[in-house]
Amino acid sequence: MARPLHAIANDILADPNFKGRARQFATPHLRMLCHADTARDLVDGRYATTHIMYAVGGMATYKNRELIGELIDHWTNVKTEKVCATTRY
Repeated sequence: MARPLHAIANDILADPNFKGRARQFATPHLRMLCHADTARDLVDGRYATTHIMYAVGGMATYKNRELIGELIDHWTNVKTEKVCATTRY
């Protein structure tokens, strides 16, 4: 089971290597993710998936790919669930 989004977001915000342009552009979205458990949660009127996409997009210069990968896994799981739900067998 994947860790909750708020744990991942808190780890990224606490990382001393999270600085520069990544901190500038991704911080608002990571702060929103601190209030979410899963990618399907509503945060500030939007699904957490939206904040995940914007946060990952803003973290192009962030070097910890493991934490970025965890965020992407949350987004990918929701995307896969939607495809499977609409597929007819």
